[in-house]
Amino acid sequence: MARNERRRTEPRRETQNWPVPVIVLSGIALVGLAWLYAQSAPILETMVPARAARMADLELPGGVNVSVPEGSLNYSLQQWLADTTDATVPKRFAFDDLDFEADSAKLTPDSVATINSLVTILQAYPAVAVRLEVHSENGSDALAGKQLSFDRAITLRELMIRRGIDETRIDAEAYADEKPVAASRTEEGRAENRRIELVVAER
Repeated sequence: MARNERRRTEPRRETQNWPVPVIVLSGIALVGLAWLYAQSAPILETMVPARAARMADLELPGGVNVSVPEGSLNYSLQQWLADTTDATVPKRFAFDDLDFEADSAKLTPDSVATINSLVTILQAYPAVAVRLEVHSENGSDALAGKQLSFDRAITLRELMIRRGIDETRIDAEAYADEKPVAASRTEEGRAENRRIELVVAER
């Protein structure tokens, strides 16, 4: 009888409930990973090109083909040159896929490809003469802005000449912030003013 009483009075050894803390910690870890993913998602999205247009294969005079993004300057230019019903000049086109490195006259690699396609189109229409116009936003240093616009205009012209366009067919102008098309109070307005245009002077 004493043995049974001693057995009842001994404290019961409880097993450790280790799965509960592990589950809790796992849940916290998953929440943390989800938060990190949510924070990094916008950064990843900015790495995706804003405009992933379909490519269009254009057949040029002389049997030459060139592939350009639909809706791009090169696409619109070729469509206009192929349409003989509208021969009014000057005709203005704005580049939407031509960029320079920040505060530099060095073109980005994708922009060099844009100029190469432009040269191919102009070679197929040898009577066309163009003018490159480089504009910048309203900045604090007007002289520096003018010089940068000039350097970029010259870079474009010289690249096109090296690619085979006769220099008499290409003019270049740097306007800096002299001809704004929007108010510079907002980022959207400044972005509109930072533009490069191709003007067809003769066709």
